[in-house]
Amino acid sequence: MNYGQNLIIKDRKKKFIPNTRIRLVSMEKEPYARLKEGDKGTVQYVDDIGTVHIRWDSGILLGAVLEDEIELANKS
Repeated sequence: MNYGQNLIIKDRKKKFIPNTRIRLVSMEKEPYARLKEGDKGTVQYVDDIGTVHIRWDSGILLGAVLEDEIELANKS
């Protein structure tokens, strides 16, 4: 892991704290999850490799890896 990735992970941990509501923008590497753009969920935690673990409103428990794009649900 390089310095740039460490900064990204630290930023994710600050931004996506537990119980934060998020919205999915893009998750291309997980075609079987049946998640689509705009789906919402609640952050459970961010692990040490930057995966944001999310309980999606659909009932799915699935993490968003660094390549996935999520944003705060209340972002305008």
